[in-house]
Amino acid sequence: HLDADVTFYSARRVARVGAFLSHSWSAPRWRKALALYYYFNIELAVGAGLVTWLSLMVYMVAVNGPTGMGGNQYLLPLFVGGPMVSFLCFFFCGHALRTPITDVWLDKLCIHQTRTVLKVEGVTALPEIVASSDRMVILWDDTYFQRLWCNAELATFCSVNQGADKLDVVPLWLPPWILSTLVCDIISVCLSSRLLVLIPMSGEYFAKQLPTGVPWLSNFLGTFVGTGIAVTVGCLPIVLPAWHSFRIKLYNHEQMLMQCKEHKFEHAKCAVESDRAVVYELVAGLFKHAAEPIQEFNRFVNEDVSANIAARVGHPSGIPYKLCLLAFLPLTLSSAANIWGCDEMPCSVAAEVELGGGASPARQMLTSCLCWTVGALGVYPSTFPVMLTMMTTIKTNFGSRPCVRFFLDLLAVLASFVYMGFHEGFAAGLIITASAQARTGAAPGALWCSVATAYLLLLVQWNVYLFKTQRGVGGKKKPEEWLSLTKRSARMIL
Repeated sequence: HLDADVTFYSARRVARVGAFLSHSWSAPRWRKALALYYYFNIELAVGAGLVTWLSLMVYMVAVNGPTGMGGNQYLLPLFVGGPMVSFLCFFFCGHALRTPITDVWLDKLCIHQTRTVLKVEGVTALPEIVASSDRMVILWDDTYFQRLWCNAELATFCSVNQGADKLDVVPLWLPPWILSTLVCDIISVCLSSRLLVLIPMSGEYFAKQLPTGVPWLSNFLGTFVGTGIAVTVGCLPIVLPAWHSFRIKLYNHEQMLMQCKEHKFEHAKCAVESDRAVVYELVAGLFKHAAEPIQEFNRFVNEDVSANIAARVGHPSGIPYKLCLLAFLPLTLSSAANIWGCDEMPCSVAAEVELGGGASPARQMLTSCLCWTVGALGVYPSTFPVMLTMMTTIKTNFGSRPCVRFFLDLLAVLASFVYMGFHEGFAAGLIITASAQARTGAAPGALWCSVATAYLLLLVQWNVYLFKTQRGVGGKKKPEEWLSLTKRSARMIL
C-alpha cells in the first residue's frame, strides 16, 4: 500500500474543485497526457511563441536596423525555430508556471487504489465531488460513452449546472493531430522559402513574353505564378502525411459526433454489474423532472452535448478558425524572415524589383507585411476547410471503393495546397500591383486599390461561409445564399 498511500495523501483537501477530469481508463495514458497538456497549456504556449517572435524581431531591428537584414539566410531558422522551441517548452511545461485552474480532481490520484475501505468511500462520494466542481473536462476517446460511470459523472455535472456550458470536451485525437500538422507545416515552410526565388524569375519571364507597356501585368503574373509554384512544390513532401492525419481526424471526428447523437445510456458497460442499478437510480433522480428520466438524459447527450462539441471542435467537414490559425503558426512566423529579409535581396534592390524604380525599402516592407497579413488571416486558414469538404464529399461518393477513395483523397490534399499557394500568389500579386500603381498616379492607384478592396471583402465573405456555415452555426448555406452574400459585398464596394 505504500506507493498508493503516498499518492493518495499527497492530494490537497479543497472545498471546491476547479476541474473534474472525466475519462475512460482504457484510453492510452500518453494520449490523455497530451490532451491535458493541450487543455492547460495551449494558450500559454502560443503566447510564449509569439512573445519570443516579437522579442527576436525587436532585438534584430535594434542590432541591424530596419533595412539591414536584407538577403540574410539565417532569419528563417531564427524567426521560426526560436518561437517554435519556446512554444513546445511551454506546451509541455507551462502548467508549472501558470494554469487557469489550480485544483483538479483525477480519480487515479484522489481515490485510493489499494485500500478497499478508502476506495469505496471515494467511489461513493463521486456524485458529491462532481457536483462541487466548477468545470468538467472530458478526455474523449471512442470508449468514453460506453462506460457507465463516465455517463454517471456527465449526468451529475450537467444536471447540477443545468446544461453543458461548463463542459470542456478534449478529444484525444486532437492534440496529436495539431502537433503533426505543425511538424508538416515546418517542413513545407523550409522547402517553400528556398523556392521563393521563383517569384523574380517568373517576373522576368513574363516581362520578356508580354508587351513592354504593361510592366504591372508581368509583376502580377510573376508573383501569382512564382508564389503558387513555390508553395505547391514545398508542400509536395507532406501530401501523404497530411492525407494520413486528416483521414484519421475525419474518422475520429465523425465517430465522436455519431456516438453523441446515437447515445443510449442503456447500452453503457460497467466492470461490476451490481453498479448498474446504483447508477440508474442516480441518473433517474437527477433527471426526475422529466416523465422518462433516462430518455431525457439520452436526449441531453444527443442534442446539448453534441452541440457543445461541435461548437468547440467543429463538424467533421469543417474546423474552427482558431485551430486553423494554430495549425499554420510556423508559416505565419516565417513572415518575419521574408519581410525583414526583403525576399532574400538587399532591401533597396527588393523595393525596385517589386514596386519599380525609386520605391523606398519602407514601402516594400509595408506592402510585404500587408500581403502576409492577408495570407495569415484569410488565405491559409481557409485551406483546411476546403480540404476537409473535398475529402468528405469523396467519402460520401466513393466510401465503398477504397482504392479510388485513396487516390482521390490524395488529389484533394494536393489540390488544397495548390489552392493555398496560388490563392496567396493572387492576393500578394494584387496588393503589390496596387502599391506599385499607387506610385504612378491617382487614377491607376485608385483603380487598383478598389480592386484590392473588393477582393478583401470577398475573402472575408469566403471565410465567413467556410467557418460559420460549414461547422453548422446557423445551418449550412445553400449556393444561392452564398451568391447573395457575394452580391451584397459587391453592392458595398459600389
